This record gives sequence, C-alpha cells and structure tokens, in this order.
Amino acid sequence: MAEQLITPLQDLAARPQERLTPQQAVDALCQDLVRDAVARDRVGGVPLAARQWIRDTGLLGLSVPTPWGGTGWSWSAISPLVRQVARVDSSVAHLLSYHYLGLTIPVIFGDAAGTEDLLRRTASEQLFWCNALNPRDRRSHLRAEGPAYRLDGLKSFCSGSHDSDVIPTTAVLESTGELVIVILPTRTPGVELLDDWDAIGQRQTSSGTVRFEQVAVQPEQIFYPSRQGSSAFSSARTLLAQLNLANIYLGLAEGALQAAVDQVRERQAAAPDQPKDPTQAVLARDRFAQLWVQLQGASAHYERALTELEAAWQQGRALTAEQRGSTAITIATTKVLATEAALAISSAIFDRLGARSTGASHGLDRYWRNIRTLSLHDPVEAKLQEIGAFVIEGSAPTPGFYS
Repeated sequence: MAEQLITPLQDLAARPQERLTPQQAVDALCQDLVRDAVARDRVGGVPLAARQWIRDTGLLGLSVPTPWGGTGWSWSAISPLVRQVARVDSSVAHLLSYHYLGLTIPVIFGDAAGTEDLLRRTASEQLFWCNALNPRDRRSHLRAEGPAYRLDGLKSFCSGSHDSDVIPTTAVLESTGELVIVILPTRTPGVELLDDWDAIGQRQTSSGTVRFEQVAVQPEQIFYPSRQGSSAFSSARTLLAQLNLANIYLGLAEGALQAAVDQVRERQAAAPDQPKDPTQAVLARDRFAQLWVQLQGASAHYERALTELEAAWQQGRALTAEQRGSTAITIATTKVLATEAALAISSAIFDRLGARSTGASHGLDRYWRNIRTLSLHDPVEAKLQEIGAFVIEGSAPTPGFYS
C-alpha cells in the first residue's frame, strides 16, 4: 500500500474527551484535512487518521434512527456536512457519504429484524461501511453449498474497502442468474483487498479491487433487489447515489473557486503598493463573477433536487412511480449542472491565476483531477439522454443501478 501520511488531529485529541456535536466534529476534521491535503493527494493510500476521527466522533451513526442508537439525521441534514468535507478533501467526502449510502441497503431490501440489527451494531460499534456493489462488474458468483453459500470472484471500483468494517457487494446467484447483494464483515476469511487503485484523482478512496475466494455466506447476509416487485422504493438508493455525487462535485467546485480567490488575495496582500491596472482589475472581477454565477445556479438546483429526494425517501414503500420518475429527472438535471460547473471551474481557475498557479506546491490541479475521475462514475451524456427523452417523449428514466 502507498506510504501513509497520518494526521493525528493532535489539538482536539489532547483535550478531555467531551462529546462533540456532528458539526463540531466535521469542523475539526476539515481544519485538519486542509493542513496536508496536497501532500496526501500525492501519496494516495488511505486517510487513516480521518477515518478514525470519523469513528471516534460518532459520525457513522448520523443516519441511523435514534431508537436504534443513531442520531436520526435526514439527508438534508447530512448533505451540508458532506459538502463541507468535499471542499477540502473529496476523497474523505466520498468515503463518508458512501458509508451512508451503504446503510440504505438493509433499509430498502432487508426485513425489519435484520435491518435493525445491522444498523444498531453500526451505531454502537461505529462500523465503517465501504461500497463494493459495482453491478456492471459481474465477475463475482454465489453458489449454494448445503444450507449456506460460497462467494468467489472479483469486484472492481470498491471505494473505501481498506480500513472498512462492512463490505456490501453484488454477485450473480448461480442457481437463478439474478444479481444479489451480499453484506459481509470486511475481515471475513477469504476476502482480500487488493492495492491496485491508481487513478489520476480520488487517490485516497482506495477504490481498487476486492477478491473473494471461497467466502462463506449465510442466507441472512443475502439481499434480493430483483424480488422487490414493482415497488418504486426499491430503486430509491440510486436516486440518493446520483444526488450524492452531485453534492461532492459542487463541494469540489466550491473548494477550487475558494482556493483561487485565496491566491488572488494573497498576491494583493504581498504587493499592496504595486500599481494596479484598473482595466485588468475589472476584467479579473468579471471572470471570477462568471464562475461564481455558474456555481450558484448549480447549487440552487441541487437544493431543489434535495427537497424532492427527501420527500420521495419519506414516502418509503408508498413512493409512486410517477414521483420517483419526476425526482429522477430533477436529480439528473442537477447532476449535469454540477458536473459542468465543477469541470469548468476547476479548469478555468488556471486562466484566472496564470502560470504561477500551476506550481505543484499549490496542488490546484487536484480539484480538476478529482472531479474528472469522479464524474466518469457514469457519463453525463447518459443523463442528457434521459433528460432528452423526458423533454421530447415525456418518459421518465427506467429505474436501475444508475438512473
């Protein structure tokens, strides 16, 4: 595994262990992450200190209902915290937000008793979930062996697998050919985490490959998405995942723009007596204003989508296909706007700042590399096709793993 740069959050760790609010915990996390964000981006690996801080401060139980030991926060409450982290470190925001997405799996597909048990243990033990679903990779197979099952195969793009406690993954059930979800402790014998993540961005998400070799699986660890009937709620996780990505994109855009503005201010402060060209000053303001306006439009649409998503999620199994379809289009639109804004801003800041901004010590390139890597999760062109079909034919996206 790549060399680790562990930031120990020394300032707060030295204090008496008072209980921090979630906002205080995230504030402290972000203050720490920004100290060595550029250096950690260079080495990749796993942000172990950040992950442990997230465990220690109870952030992993935010979405767990309060009767089960969690905080019971809504998506609308969790979303700003994820955005705040994404501004300074999109890898950590990725890991944290996909933990919350993982917790929806037993809620949507499990029975009441099994769901409560999983979520209670997550809150009480602060279990960190990763994401190894990747339904397009069908190299993992589940075979019945007596009363239990055996899991074998490979799964790529397994974000947050290293240092995780719970690993949800998809596999082909050999007896029926259907795609099922298996939820396992990461340290289950036969689960091997490979250190092969080498993308240009999101370097600390450890989104590499997991190998399953003769992994014993019990029936209660298997969930069956295809057996949910016609319930629109069965595909609600996809809506959450898509809007979550847009949220991280916007955090990246906000972080990139703020970093550029900080450089402009630093240069002005370093040379207060240098003659200023009024024409150039006006041009600079206009160019930064253009980026800011683009970001405001995408952010405003995100808030609309978040409101619709919250309403859809609260419907539970009463969610209708019509409401699900309308929400999916709003989220698809948000994702397009957020993608375009983040890619444009993370690239355009160099035009605004000039050649000196390309210095490796500034690390401004990481914003573009991260958004470029993450935005290819599923191409924005697919969202435009869905939106076009809705505009021309009035048809909502077909529910699936990415729509």
